[in-house]
Amino acid sequence: MVMRFKLGLLFLLVCFCYSCSSQVPLRVKKNFKFCYEPTVNYSQSFIKLNGYYIFKNPPYKTVNYDNRGSRIENTVDTTFSTIMFFQDGVFVLGDTKSKRTFHEIDFLKKVEQQMEPESEQFYNGNYWGIYKIDYDTIKLQYISNQPLLNPYWVLTEVWYKILDENILEVVYAKDYIHKNKSHNKSIINIKFVKTDIILQSNTWLKSENWFWCDREKFKAWKKENKQQTKRLP
Repeated sequence: MVMRFKLGLLFLLVCFCYSCSSQVPLRVKKNFKFCYEPTVNYSQSFIKLNGYYIFKNPPYKTVNYDNRGSRIENTVDTTFSTIMFFQDGVFVLGDTKSKRTFHEIDFLKKVEQQMEPESEQFYNGNYWGIYKIDYDTIKLQYISNQPLLNPYWVLTEVWYKILDENILEVVYAKDYIHKNKSHNKSIINIKFVKTDIILQSNTWLKSENWFWCDREKFKAWKKENKQQTKRLP
């Protein structure tokens, strides 16, 4: 009897951990304001789709407090992000703090050929999200894909105003998870790297019904795509 109770308790604990860590939390879903519309087509916009962009991000400050209540400020040095845009409004982002970099040509070729584990790393890792073009401004919102037992999600929204082909200005930025982060500069230098590799926007997010603007279109997509993108274990 005691053994059954312990096994039942263990089972409930495992289920609880899975539901908290493997599924996208409600706080992330409700703050993801953009939604996916498959009819969007940015192929004729100023965004270049035949390659990827390298963003040089400015330093930013984090503010924390120790156990005495004293304010502690830390400055994070310049980082680099690699962003690839797709014509349907989806984009993928990797940064220098992540081991899942995707800008190496050999890696991208393996993804194009649907080889594993590169394909799974590309579509289930990095940061994925939606971008919108509003005149001379690009608006992005993206999230992380957290594996089991990792509750530290990322949800960020950034708006970039285009100053010229190689310079952007951050006109709006919000971190929905880490409230203590603030950028101290607003100019971003970018560089475009052209490739002949063609990839699909088969992000794991397309398997999430809340990601879609129209639930009926999601159901139709799900029916047509029986081999759906899987979440990381």
